[in-house]
Amino acid sequence: MKKVLAALCVIIALGAGLWYFREDLSDLAWNIGLPTLFEFSQTEPPTVQAPQDPPVPGDAEVPSEKYFFSLLNERQRQAYEEIRAQIFEFPEKIRTLKIDEDDFTAVHRALIYDNPELFFLTNTAVMEFHTFACWYKPEYSCTPEQYSGMLAALERERQAVFAAVPPGADDYQKEKIVHDLLIASCSYGESEHDSDIYGALVEHRAICSGYAKAAKYLLDGLGIYNYLVSGDAVSGGSRESHMWNTVSIGGKPYYLDVTWDDADSGSGAAGYTYFNVTQAGVALSHFPEYPPESGCIYRDQNYFVREGRWFSAWDDNARAVFENRLVETVRDGGVSFDVAFDTALLRESAVGELIEGQRIFRMLRSAAQRTETDLRTDIVNYSVVEELNVLHIDLTKNYEDAE
Repeated sequence: MKKVLAALCVIIALGAGLWYFREDLSDLAWNIGLPTLFEFSQTEPPTVQAPQDPPVPGDAEVPSEKYFFSLLNERQRQAYEEIRAQIFEFPEKIRTLKIDEDDFTAVHRALIYDNPELFFLTNTAVMEFHTFACWYKPEYSCTPEQYSGMLAALERERQAVFAAVPPGADDYQKEKIVHDLLIASCSYGESEHDSDIYGALVEHRAICSGYAKAAKYLLDGLGIYNYLVSGDAVSGGSRESHMWNTVSIGGKPYYLDVTWDDADSGSGAAGYTYFNVTQAGVALSHFPEYPPESGCIYRDQNYFVREGRWFSAWDDNARAVFENRLVETVRDGGVSFDVAFDTALLRESAVGELIEGQRIFRMLRSAAQRTETDLRTDIVNYSVVEELNVLHIDLTKNYEDAE
């Protein structure tokens, strides 16, 4: 079950001159991940044409400003900078120029969303309004000494991730390492800091906001432009609050939902259904509110396209590619094998042949022989994500039950 980040809300406190901000974390729970799981038992490589992206409009350079800061007006930016310049000293309050209640809401949310290292702040803050200035009064979850120790632990975890990045890796490869290591080390669930980077990276338990903020923290450190997206998501017929990321790779924005790629199988294996997807591709399940649009219309850095696992046809060439990718997964000891199809009709045809037609068992036997791996080849655990036409095969039992 998944607990999600509730929407931001602001409440005017009684008494003139006070504005109370709270980011509420609800106890709402929901079921996410691979939607339908089936178990079914029986009684140089070819290439696949990838979809073509439209050209990148305008300037494709990475923005120099943090995303939510860039949305602020001049007065809001000044207040943002005044607060951020002093907040790490843990002051009781911080004086800013005169702003109004709406300004304060925008500034506080931008600070939290742009700077995941501000996890020492609670979800509550108060702004006092005076004639010519305002006073920002934060609430802290720890002491400066405690924060120093927590930050050191975070830095050790972050450096371990950075050490896994090989020389010459491009931004896609760096993003994939962040995605995979975060899923391998973090389990979905409650902890003291489940909605922030400390919970995800040190306590190794987090909810969706913890996953998303940890991904941002690591990607920021690798110089990859990205920002948080908050809104709603639907799983199991229930629509609840959720958080994910927009990541810029090659000057193009993509949605990345690390939480939904963590299948909670206990194996630590990453799924890739929601790795660099389009906004339209997940329009039936993800409903972004802040920001409502991210310009995610590209697919050339989507996992399936980049890794040669996107199928725009199902013929002998595609079957050979599918089998070769399966062999590569088994050779690497992988327990998760994902492919995507261009259309629902194509996916239905391929899945029908592979599962109902039992062709997958022939491919599993081939993979076991070609890799000399002790692999059970008479059982397959699979699921289908219809929204994105993804076929997921979980090989965990194929290894565990092999004689």
